[in-house]
Amino acid sequence: VRGDVDNAISYFQQRLIITREVEDRIGEGTALGNIAIVHFLRSDFQLAIEFYDQHITIAREIGDLKGEANSLLNKSVALDHLGQLPEAVTHAETALKIFGRIKNSNEARAQLLLDALRAKERGETASEERVHNDH
Repeated sequence: VRGDVDNAISYFQQRLIITREVEDRIGEGTALGNIAIVHFLRSDFQLAIEFYDQHITIAREIGDLKGEANSLLNKSVALDHLGQLPEAVTHAETALKIFGRIKNSNEARAQLLLDALRAKERGETASEERVHNDH
């Protein structure tokens, strides 16, 4: 599995270089989001957040609402893993609003995550496994 993750990182980094060379902002954002996911899977949540942030910036610049919302939602899961619950809730709320506005099927996933995060804030134990496994 470790080799597969290393291969994935290498592939997405190569894709990132190419998309930057040809000025493909959508492809660049996608590559950044994919690199973030691989770092998340490695449990390197801080590094994943850095790549999610880069994707969010590009998505906002080019008006890619779906990409922005997906990275915001994924970032909220990473923030939760780092114990940054208030910030995780804020990002999940923003993602939920965007998904609702664009009528995206991930709206239900965002609502599920937000409900779990809010329950956690209240001190309740809520299973987030379903949300995290949909990552």
